[in-house]
Amino acid sequence: MATVLASLKETMKDIVFGSEDGLISNLGLVLGVAASGAPNEVVLLAGVASMFAGAVSMAAGDYLSTKSQKEVFEEQITEEEKKISSEKAECKIVKQLYKSAKFSEKEIKHFVKHLNTHKTLFLKILAEEKLGLVPEKYENPVKGALTLFLAYMAGSFFPVFPFIFENTSAASIVALIGTAAVLFAVGAAKTRITKRNWAKSGFEMLVVALAAAAAGYVIGLLFGVGIL
Repeated sequence: MATVLASLKETMKDIVFGSEDGLISNLGLVLGVAASGAPNEVVLLAGVASMFAGAVSMAAGDYLSTKSQKEVFEEQITEEEKKISSEKAECKIVKQLYKSAKFSEKEIKHFVKHLNTHKTLFLKILAEEKLGLVPEKYENPVKGALTLFLAYMAGSFFPVFPFIFENTSAASIVALIGTAAVLFAVGAAKTRITKRNWAKSGFEMLVVALAAAAAGYVIGLLFGVGIL
């Protein structure tokens, strides 16, 4: 059960991170391009291009990063396995780990006896307790990459979609309001993991989004004309 919950939290983190980035970065982009006086179809094209480029970039980066971490993790486990090739070494390491965790001598002896016959379990505990590594986190680099890709695409939809309509000013307003509402919802929803105040988290996300939108709009004004 604990492994399942950890996996769900990791997936939720990727969903929140991907959708946040898709929402904020693309809102700033489309408002900036629109503010420069570009035609609506150019704004839409820029937004769609940014959607796919950003999603692929995030997915590829996460895949390569997780894969590299997995390779490092496997190497560390191999090194630790060499160190515990003898039963005496195993017992010493386990005793040190659980003694520092304030377990009694009786409990430690029970753990050692059990782990001596379960090498895989021993290595897993060693990875988590001594090296601070969670094996499940590095099991499937493709899963994390795909989650980020889909989350980024979903988040990008809200600031970009309004520009299918011809009125650039109206599309900008709809994109701003729609993205702000979704960001507030995402900020509030992530408190299911962080256990923070939902209103504060949602408002924080909203402020960041407005700052990004303002930055994009101002940059657009520097290179063109206002849209509002």
